[in-house]
Amino acid sequence: MTSVHQDLTQPQGQNPRNAQRVQDAEQQCELLVIGAGSAGIAAAAAGQRAGAKVTVIERERPGGASLWTGTVPTKALIAAARAAHLMRTADRFAITPVEPQLNFGELMRGIQDRVSAAAPTEPSGALQRLGVDVVAGAARFTGPETIMVGDVSYRFSRAVIASGTAPAMPPIPGLVECNPLTVTSFWELRFLPEQVTLIGGGPTGCEFAQALARLGSKVRIIELADRLLPREEPEASEMIAERLRSEGVEVLTGTAVRRAISYAHHQQLIIAGPDGAEPVTIESGRIMVTAGRRPVTVGLDLPRAGVFLNEQGYIAVDDRLRTENRKVYAAGDAVGDRPLASLAELDGEIAATNAVSGRSRIARHELGPQVVFTDPEIGRIGHTEMSARVGLGDWLRVRKSSGRIDRAIAENEPSGLTKIISNGHGRMVGATVISPRAGEVITELATVLQRGGRIADLASVPHAYPTWSDALWHAAMDDQAERQTAPTGRTAVLRRR
Repeated sequence: MTSVHQDLTQPQGQNPRNAQRVQDAEQQCELLVIGAGSAGIAAAAAGQRAGAKVTVIERERPGGASLWTGTVPTKALIAAARAAHLMRTADRFAITPVEPQLNFGELMRGIQDRVSAAAPTEPSGALQRLGVDVVAGAARFTGPETIMVGDVSYRFSRAVIASGTAPAMPPIPGLVECNPLTVTSFWELRFLPEQVTLIGGGPTGCEFAQALARLGSKVRIIELADRLLPREEPEASEMIAERLRSEGVEVLTGTAVRRAISYAHHQQLIIAGPDGAEPVTIESGRIMVTAGRRPVTVGLDLPRAGVFLNEQGYIAVDDRLRTENRKVYAAGDAVGDRPLASLAELDGEIAATNAVSGRSRIARHELGPQVVFTDPEIGRIGHTEMSARVGLGDWLRVRKSSGRIDRAIAENEPSGLTKIISNGHGRMVGATVISPRAGEVITELATVLQRGGRIADLASVPHAYPTWSDALWHAAMDDQAERQTAPTGRTAVLRRR
C-alpha cells in the first residue's frame, strides 16, 4: 500500500532546513480522527486495518453518547418500564396484577452497571491495543493539515471528523433558567419525578414519555408539529399517540411552548395551540427537553481547515463523506441526516477507508434501518409513502397489512401494521413495521431493499411460524396475489392462516 504520508506537502517559500525543524516539532500521523464515539472508533479501526498510523482525539470519554447517555441506557430504562407495565397489566393473562414497587435509585445504578457491561473493555484501552494512539483533549484546526490539542501540534495526511452531537436546547425564553433535563443529564437523577413535561415528540420524547409513565410519573408530552413522530408514517404516529394516551400520557400536538417560568418550588410553561389559540399557563413539573440534537462543532475552528457547515448547521460532505477540504472527511451524527449508531459506525468505516486507501465508497444513509423503541416498536427502512410519492408519483404500490398475526394473537398483543412500498416493477423502495419486535423484523426488509430486491423475493422465502416476521410474508403474499393474474383469471395464491 502507498503511504498517505506521500501527500504531505512542504510549506512554500520556506528554507527546507527550517521547514524540517517545524515538522519535527509536530506530531505526525497519517489518519487523524476527532471523536471516539461510534463513528470515530469505527474510523480508527478501519484506518488501522488499512495500515495507517492512526491518532484519535477525544475531549470527553471514549465510547460516545450512544454508549454512555443514549441508546444503551435508554433501552435499559425501557426494559425496566416494560416489566412494571407487565406487572400492572398481568390480568390480560389471567394473572393477578400488582402495582410494582420501584426503587428508582437502585434502578439507575443498575442501568449504569449495564452500561459498563456493554463496554467490557474500556474503549480507550481497546483502541490502544489495536495500535491506535489516543489523545485526551479538545482539537482545534490551525490549518488545512494541522490541529492543536492543548499546546501540542499535529500534522495529518488525512482526517476524519466524528465529533458527534449533543442535545439541542430550543430558544424558549426562560427555559435554561428552569434547568431542564436532557437525555444526557437524566441519568444523574436518583428520584423519579412525580410529574414530567417533555418538550419534543420525536423518537426520544416518545420513548421517555412511555417509560416514565410506566414507572409511575405523571407525564405530558408537547410537540410543535401536528402529530407525534412527524418523520414516520401517519399510521405510526396515530398508533403511538393512542397507546401513550391509553397509558396515561397527556399528548399535546400542534402546540408551541412560548415561555418557561421557574419558581422556588415549581415550574410553569406558557403554551399556545394552533390557529392563534390564546396562550395558557400549565404546571409543568420537571421539564425534560427531547427536541432533537445539534452538531458538536464549536471550538473546532473548521474554517481554518477549509471545512464548512451546511444550512442545517452540520458538516457539509459529499456522498463519499468528503468535506470541501479533500484531505478532511466527516462521519456520523456530525454530518446530520439520521443520528443512528449503526449508520455512524458504517460512516466511520467508509470515511476512513476512502481517506486512507483512496477508494470511493458511497454512504447511502437512506438504506439504514431505524427504530423507535416504543411499545410497540416502529421499524422503518427507505421511503415513507409521502416521500416515495415525491419521486414516483402514482407509479408506486402500497401494501398494508394491519391484521393480527398468530404470534400477536398468542401473546395477546394489539394490532400492528406492516406497510411495504414498491415501484411499478415490484421493487421495494421503503417499508414500515409496527410490532413488539419491529427492530429485529425491519432488518430483513433492509436486506431486501439494499440488494434491490422485489416483493416477490420476500414472498418466496418461507418464514418461521409463528413469528413477528410472519407479517412480512403475509404482506408480500397479498401483494403477489394482486400482481399475478393469468389470462383465464387471477392466479390462485395459497396463504397459511
